[in-house]
Amino acid sequence: MFVSPSNLYIQNLLRQNWKTSLTSRISTRSWRIGLDRDISDKPRGKAVAEFRLAVQPYGARGKTCRSSDHCREGECCMTKSSMVGGCREMGCVGCPCQPNNAKSHLGDMYLWSCPCSEGLECVSEQIIENAEDKTVEYINSTCTYKRNDDSEMEYCSITTISEIVI
Repeated sequence: MFVSPSNLYIQNLLRQNWKTSLTSRISTRSWRIGLDRDISDKPRGKAVAEFRLAVQPYGARGKTCRSSDHCREGECCMTKSSMVGGCREMGCVGCPCQPNNAKSHLGDMYLWSCPCSEGLECVSEQIIENAEDKTVEYINSTCTYKRNDDSEMEYCSITTISEIVI
């Protein structure tokens, strides 16, 4: 039976008599491996080591997906670098966003962040364009309500609790 060096490393960690945590990156994909064990209160000898091994794609929260069709309403399929994405909530008012966030070359997944929710748009405080290398840098981009060019937004202000009508 072939035992890889990484398997030997994990076996050695299991033999130790203290709680440990291991984080590793495997191949070109980023993976998070958590190995937690605590057998300090068990007698030595033929004690069976209890451990928990959790493998989850780095950066993927919620349900895994390959397209936004796999996600619930109000969510998109988002990835940071791997072939597998995670369902994330669409951008809310004040949430950070990425302008012109196109779907990745991997299919129906967005890179780095989901777009803003319906009725919102991604607006940057500052846009820096570099003519030499033709790059664009967006500074402090957040989801905000879409503005109508024809009319200004109306704001409602309530100054005291007695002004609230139920």
